[in-house]
Amino acid sequence: MKKILMILVVAMLLVGCKKEVKTYYKIIYNQDWESVAPFNLLVLEYNSNDEIIKNNLINSISNGSYIYTAHENTEKCKIKMSIEYHDSINTKDEFWIYQVYYLIKNDTTKIIINGDIITSYQEP
Repeated sequence: MKKILMILVVAMLLVGCKKEVKTYYKIIYNQDWESVAPFNLLVLEYNSNDEIIKNNLINSISNGSYIYTAHENTEKCKIKMSIEYHDSINTKDEFWIYQVYYLIKNDTTKIIINGDIITSYQEP
């Protein structure tokens, strides 16, 4: 009886000590566009069924690094940028970074946004 109890305790400890897998993405933003007006970034996380499962909004982004923990089922990210001009009619423009970022599980995926990115009004 003691052996069975000991086996159950060990099994429960092994199950309880399961290593949690964390996936991160790091947005490295390096633009000089702030001189026009501040940009907002909307990061959309998708699962394997191409469903949006989480989003992160960065208002008035400035140069620097931003690290986020992805949802456990996130496979990829897409990023939508928006800018609101402070003119007489408050013109707003929205466009996509024309790239899909596939995340590496249990690691940090770097997403670099600089003057070399391609943007589009069409979703990638």
